[in-house]
Amino acid sequence: MNTKRDITLMNRIVLLDGITGTGKTMFLSLLNSCSNTMAGQFLYAFEHISILHKLNKIDINDASVLLKLIADEKFYNNFISREVNFRPNDLSSVLKSTKGLKYFIQLFSGDGEIVEDRIKNENPIFSVVTHQLFSALDPLFNAFKEKLFVIEMERHPLYLIKHWFTWIDLYGKNPRDMTLCFDENGESLPWFANGWGKRFIESSSIDRVIYSLEWLTSQSEEALARFPKNQIMFIPFEDFVLKPDKYLNGLKEVLNEVEISNFLKTLKKQNVPRMNIFDGPNKKIYRRYAFNKNMSNQTHKQNHQELLAYVENNATEEAYKVLLNLNKKYEDKYGVWF
Repeated sequence: MNTKRDITLMNRIVLLDGITGTGKTMFLSLLNSCSNTMAGQFLYAFEHISILHKLNKIDINDASVLLKLIADEKFYNNFISREVNFRPNDLSSVLKSTKGLKYFIQLFSGDGEIVEDRIKNENPIFSVVTHQLFSALDPLFNAFKEKLFVIEMERHPLYLIKHWFTWIDLYGKNPRDMTLCFDENGESLPWFANGWGKRFIESSSIDRVIYSLEWLTSQSEEALARFPKNQIMFIPFEDFVLKPDKYLNGLKEVLNEVEISNFLKTLKKQNVPRMNIFDGPNKKIYRRYAFNKNMSNQTHKQNHQELLAYVENNATEEAYKVLLNLNKKYEDKYGVWF
């Protein structure tokens, strides 16, 4: 017996992905400002199913059917403001989008067939956010075909180190962490340590961060060859916050946005374009993950030298060399700003 789902409620889905710390929450506000894009949702079920397929625990057909079912369920509930995030302090709250009032009004709207008619008339784009999932996107492309468009956030590896350091030892140990883990000699390790679990266990915290970034980067490079390039847009954080104009027309086309004014208003709130990459909103959640507002008072060169010295002084020589290689690959791809 093969599972099956050919019918669907939604016509387009935009997936905002990227390694943790690459600026997804900043970019989500931009997506949420679009007139025909639904407020983005963090869907961990998308991650879990896709990762299970990558780990060969579920075949691609069953994974694709589950993804379609979950997508339509969340799409429908979002459209009638059921299961919508109204928490005012959350970065993903609809109250932080340009559609807060619309979602509140929808609380009192009808459901059933009338919703299907509204969907046909409005034809909204479903927006989903995931974490470091690029290498596991095969079942998503298989499920949604040309309906799927991926926006992949990237960032210089050096500038991810301190962010990741705050959480790396909590994977599989903190119940608030929703990362899929696997067993390695009785220890719960994050899925991206699969294949090198012994090394993960034996490494120091900062080395774990570097080796995790190395694995995720190499796996994503391999996966890119399998995916349709015209359905993927890469956004390097540093270049975007310093020079966003070169990306806006492409986003406007992808999202079927008639006006660019909403983009510009939202970018202004994020202080984009910036003189310094650290000159963003001084939010509590950013400070929690090692963001220091004082870094915006340094030059880009000073930022870089300080972070590089931090890693060199705390990581093993082997891990430090791995990071230098990751840095070079990123700089060869996107250039430098410091």
